[in-house]
Amino acid sequence: EEAVACRPGNVDFLNWLGSVCGDLGDHAKAVETLRKAASMSRTAAWNFYLGRSLLAQGLPADAKAALVAGQTESLLNNRGVDRRGEIRVLMDKLEAYGKALETANTRLAEGRLEEARTAAEAALAQMDTLQAKALRDDAVTRIRAEARKTRNQMIGILGLLAAAVGGGGFYAGRRKRAAKAEAAGLDVPPPDSPIGFPPPSGTQKK
Repeated sequence: EEAVACRPGNVDFLNWLGSVCGDLGDHAKAVETLRKAASMSRTAAWNFYLGRSLLAQGLPADAKAALVAGQTESLLNNRGVDRRGEIRVLMDKLEAYGKALETANTRLAEGRLEEARTAAEAALAQMDTLQAKALRDDAVTRIRAEARKTRNQMIGILGLLAAAVGGGGFYAGRRKRAAKAEAAGLDVPPPDSPIGFPPPSGTQKK
C-alpha cells in the first residue's frame, strides 16, 4: 500500500497489492485494485487473481470473462507463475455452478421442489450467489407451504373420521335403547328414525 501510495500509476504495484488483498480475503479491495491495474494496461492484467476474487464475490459472469482472458495472458503475469492449471480448476467450478443453477430453475418450474432445493444447494457449494440463494429459499418456502397444506388436509380428514365414528356410536346406542324398550313392552320408533321425534314417554304397546 505504501508503494502504491508513492507510485499510484505503477501497474505492477497495483497488481501485487490486489493479489495480496485477495490472499487475505479482502476481495472487494482486490477487485477494485486489479481492475484499476487492468484499465491502465490490459496486457499486464493479473486475470487469475481478478477472476478468483470475482468468484468469491459471487459474480460468475465477470469472473468467467477474467478467467477466459487469463488463459491466454503472458506467463509473466500473476506473480510470474503459470496459473493456467488453477484457472482450469476455477472454470470447472463455474461450469458446475451453471449446470446446478440451470437444474434448480428447471426443477422449480416443474414443481419438483426437493430436487430444486438440492440443485440450488449444489450451486451454492460452488459459488455463493444471490441468485442461487433466491432459488433455494423459494424452493424451501414452497416445500413448507405444501407441507402445511398436506397437514391441514390430514387434520380435516381425521376430523371427518372422528365425526363419523362418533355418529355411529350414537346410533348404535339408540338401537340398544330401542331394543331394551321393546323388550320392556314400550312403543318406540325405529332406531334410525329422525332425531327429535321420540314417542310419548312410557307409551305401552297394544
